[in-house]
Amino acid sequence: MKFKSVFLILFFASIIENLSFADDLQAPAITTITPKRIDMGIVTEYSFDNGFIENIHACFLNIRSNDVNWNLFVKALDPNMGHSGPYTKNLSDFSFKVDSKYAKHGNYEVINTFDKLIAQGPPSNETKLYMDYKILLAWARDIPGIYNLRLLYTITSNS
Repeated sequence: MKFKSVFLILFFASIIENLSFADDLQAPAITTITPKRIDMGIVTEYSFDNGFIENIHACFLNIRSNDVNWNLFVKALDPNMGHSGPYTKNLSDFSFKVDSKYAKHGNYEVINTFDKLIAQGPPSNETKLYMDYKILLAWARDIPGIYNLRLLYTITSNS
């Protein structure tokens, strides 16, 4: 028997958009990030029993890189997902997965505060990537609250 009642925990991931369109059309660019704010949903007893909440295709990125190979990186801008009273939601509870043939890894990876290479691809006028997000939950640890995480995606050329 669980000793916690089901309660509301909201998680949001905010995408920091730092889009710049260089005059040089060869430079790779992220031309679209949608949506900018992702609601991971309401946490239920079922979510706790499973040990996580998950949002498949939570975010869509469109990459343009006409003449050069590209690298895509992601990092968290915050050291944790926030606080509820004295409790701090650990950054290591948040993981992501790139849903694309260009993904570096096909499994969920834990986010961190330094740039992590998550995808690489060839020149293309339009490359679509979908991001899946997962947050670990534990009956014994997590408490009610609203938690946030800011993510920064960066693209570079690979030539």
